Amino acid sequence: MYEKIVNADLNGDVRIVDLRSDTISKPTQEMREAMYNAVVGDDVYGEDPMVLELQRQAAELVGKEDALFVASGTMANLISIMVHCSQRGSEIISGDNSHTFRFEQGGSAQIAGVQTALLKNNEDGTFSLDALRKKLGKILIFMNLLPPLLSLKIRTICVVVRATRTRKALGGGWRQAGILAAAGLVALDKMIDRLQEDHDHAYKIAKAIANLKSEIFKVDLKTVHTNIFMMYFDSSKFTAEDFLERIEEVRESDPIKVSVKAISCDSGCIRFVTYWEITVEDIDIAIKKILSVIRELENKFNE
Repeated sequence: MYEKIVNADLNGDVRIVDLRSDTISKPTQEMREAMYNAVVGDDVYGEDPMVLELQRQAAELVGKEDALFVASGTMANLISIMVHCSQRGSEIISGDNSHTFRFEQGGSAQIAGVQTALLKNNEDGTFSLDALRKKLGKILIFMNLLPPLLSLKIRTICVVVRATRTRKALGGGWRQAGILAAAGLVALDKMIDRLQEDHDHAYKIAKAIANLKSEIFKVDLKTVHTNIFMMYFDSSKFTAEDFLERIEEVRESDPIKVSVKAISCDSGCIRFVTYWEITVEDIDIAIKKILSVIRELENKFNE
């Protein structure tokens, strides 16, 4: 890692602030202890107490009757598609920037045999109701004849049973999965209330960039609500790779010996993500490095 980011012999350590994704975050110490002490069982038989409790609490948290613990977000999305589009050759309507379309290796088509009808997303990630109406031809409104709660319960049971069978077919038949579920229980109990810290950290970086009032690099603060935000720029002037390489690189002349990591969403967009391991100090030095690089690239372009 250091060979990639250091471009000179430097005195002292280089601090790395990794803002690529919250998926790289590590378990907390409390999570590790809960995993060590987890009481486990075979979840394929429905006998893992930690998994059962995690599913119960997760369902209760979002006001649902049941939940299903799966191996990944991609698996969750594919299971959902396969449960609702159980017949091969079915079609789903999706935004052209949706995760299932752009980042999941075409699993809905390759594995589920489901076709995707694309709607072009607006800049804020939504798509217009008019576009949806045109795609559907008409919107059908279904009325349940059963009492609402009973109908919901029946549908939920059917969905969960089908989802569980689909999970098994996709290789997600957990055995002693309680080791992971134990960490999930700690997350539900301890981490939700502190999410605002991550949101505030992301907003702090976004606001610092916006306050530069750069003609090239832009952040729309109205869209920054969580621990993830996008910075847009004119890709005819710089490439995403130019920016990412420069914020990651550490030079002898740099006033701050810090390497910041982020990722590009496309040629004119950089994504930053904060999470529990990113400290206030990390945020402050990351801001200094990011702003320094923005000024440097702007000056280079204006020469």
